[in-house]
Amino acid sequence: MPRRDTIAAVSTPPGKGGVALLRVSGPEAISVASAVFFPKNKKSLAEQPPRRAVYGEILCAGGMRDHGIAVLYRAPASFTGEDVAEICCHGGVLLQREVLRALFAAGARPAEPGEFSRRALLSGKMDLCEAEAFADLLEAKTTGQLKLALSGTAGKLKEELSAVADALADAAAALCAKIDYPDEDLAGLSPEALSAVLEDAYRRVDRLVAGYEKTAPVREGVPTVICGLPNAGKSSLYNALAGEELAIVTEEAGTTRDVLTTELAVGDLLLRISDTAGLREGTGEIERIGIGRALAAVDAAALVLFVIDGSRPLCGDALRLAERLSRAGAAVLPVFSKSDLPRAADPAPIGALLSPPLFLSARTGEGLEELKEKIKSLFLSGAAPGEEATLAGERQYAAALAAREALARALDAQKTGMPEDCVLSDTEEAIAALGELDGRSVSEEIVARVFSRFCVGK
Repeated sequence: MPRRDTIAAVSTPPGKGGVALLRVSGPEAISVASAVFFPKNKKSLAEQPPRRAVYGEILCAGGMRDHGIAVLYRAPASFTGEDVAEICCHGGVLLQREVLRALFAAGARPAEPGEFSRRALLSGKMDLCEAEAFADLLEAKTTGQLKLALSGTAGKLKEELSAVADALADAAAALCAKIDYPDEDLAGLSPEALSAVLEDAYRRVDRLVAGYEKTAPVREGVPTVICGLPNAGKSSLYNALAGEELAIVTEEAGTTRDVLTTELAVGDLLLRISDTAGLREGTGEIERIGIGRALAAVDAAALVLFVIDGSRPLCGDALRLAERLSRAGAAVLPVFSKSDLPRAADPAPIGALLSPPLFLSARTGEGLEELKEKIKSLFLSGAAPGEEATLAGERQYAAALAAREALARALDAQKTGMPEDCVLSDTEEAIAALGELDGRSVSEEIVARVFSRFCVGK
């Protein structure tokens, strides 16, 4: 990517707002901003001290004028490592566009998606792990996802990877010296010390891999399906969990014909929750298609909320469905609905097939929090999200797996007395995988793919 040009973009979300922020970065950032922003204190923008808000007049394209604030950040003490100017104008959509046009006319070009952050990476202001954490920060939908992203932006993963890579590099250097100069009396690592370094590195990388797998429900969400017989209260539970009327609820059996899906935050968890058609022998082609989709959704789910009408006696169809769900690969929570009405269903047979049932009223909200706590206990355990260094995304996970496998081979070669060249080769492979993980040795294609997720102004 060209580094010797100046870019500009609106960094606040598109649309009307109280204030909009426009960011300019590059070697001509201050001169470009100076052509648009004129401080009221009679000094030019270039004469203003860095990191201090200055009030002034903004010259828009076409000669129109606004008033706002500008802040300068001089290289290298800026987000991108370059000269940066940030201008705040009023947040009208057309006004933002006219100020941006004025910046382009003064010599800036439109920024590409993620280009500000990419320049920060190239300037050494962040590594690729931190950049990916920033992308996750912008996309976070739950407090758990937010905690994971903030952990990455705080550099926890970077610190862990640096410690492991540095120890391995020292070990590789000692092995190289011993291999290249076998007759010299060099003070290197003893076999015991080398094994200790490799074992520590393996444990730390293995902990990162395990942490990624453990936090998958937080990071990716839990595919959740609400199923049951017709008129059991499935759509009412769906609406109660969502907090709004998303599904039509009537007394007529078979009202829900298709699978309805929404995302719902339950504490640190994200539930990708689906309401499905009542499971019975369909009375028409459309309902039969809906039931087929419901069964497919159940088979693909990680969590099934099996809803039973607690105000009616338990029937054979409910028991047969419970037996089918007991063989599912998902976690199944039986929920007896309509607990605000007199209970007529015996929960014991369902509990014997599945797990102790919960009792809930979607109308009054009774039992709803207990259900949420039960779901959290199923998918959250150990340290809270973000308390430990955590991998972000499949790219980092794949690199960590490769590093762990290389370290396992190096340990095996060391313990079985194989030639030191074999130990060195596997150790260097682990170092290379760690370098790919944090971006020290990664292809341009991977970098471009990471930053394509960013918005233009970040």
